[in-house]
Amino acid sequence: MQISPRRYRQIAIVALVALSVIIVTGAAVRLTGSGLGCDDWPNCSNERLIDVSSKHAAIEQINRLFTGVVGAAAIAAVLG
Repeated sequence: MQISPRRYRQIAIVALVALSVIIVTGAAVRLTGSGLGCDDWPNCSNERLIDVSSKHAAIEQINRLFTGVVGAAAIAAVLG
C-alpha cells in the first residue's frame, strides 16, 4: 500500500507528539512516586481494569493506557 509523502508526514507528526506526551506522563509517574500506584498488569486491581481510586493509581493507569496509543502511532510510522 502506497501513501503520499504528505500523509506519511502526518503519521510521523502524530507519532512524534505521542512519544513526547509519553515522556511527560512518564516523568509525572516518576516525580509523583506513582510507579507502584498499580502493582499488577493489566489490571490495576483485581476488581477493575481501570482503577482511579487514588491519585497515584490514576496517574499510573493513564500512563499505561497511553502507552498503547504510542505503540500504535510508532508502528504506523514505521510501516508508513
